[in-house]
Amino acid sequence: MRDNSVRFAVSLRTGFFQAEPYILTVSLTGIKFEQVQREQSTGFFISNADIRLVYLSKGESAELEIVTNAKSYICILHKTADVSSVAQSMAALLGKKFIYTLF
Repeated sequence: MRDNSVRFAVSLRTGFFQAEPYILTVSLTGIKFEQVQREQSTGFFISNADIRLVYLSKGESAELEIVTNAKSYICILHKTADVSSVAQSMAALLGKKFIYTLF
């Protein structure tokens, strides 16, 4: 069975001028955040049912906003990420919940 997911590195904003490195895995079931650079692996999962919208904007840097019923998560894609490939994969996995803009 083929793995229908995409993984890429992001910095998740955790506070004012604070961000933590994570690996995001986007699949048909939802989005998994895996924190890196920790002795013990920590993270969390947002199910597809809880996702209202995922917005990817490409300007000076690529910013990803994940909006749920309870909270919004803002991430900056790692500079080495192929933004167009990430956008195509996320559009295929998330459908109408995904919006991509260039500016």
